[in-house]
Amino acid sequence: VALMKEVSPFLTPSQARDVLLTTRVVDSSNSSVGGVLDVEKAVLAAKALTSDVSQWTNQQVFRARLNTILSH
Repeated sequence: VALMKEVSPFLTPSQARDVLLTTRVVDSSNSSVGGVLDVEKAVLAAKALTSDVSQWTNQQVFRARLNTILSH
């Protein structure tokens, strides 16, 4: 999770859980323990979420500036 937070600082606990669940490797040898983490896939998936957060943040900044302009 620390590596995921390194590439995606705004990763929420819920997002971290979802990433870990979707990137784990489950087979007959590890199914009883819920699978094995695929760290590389998890970090790459978390990094992909960063661009979503960046886009959202940019939209929020744009909206705030636009509201300021329109209110004058």
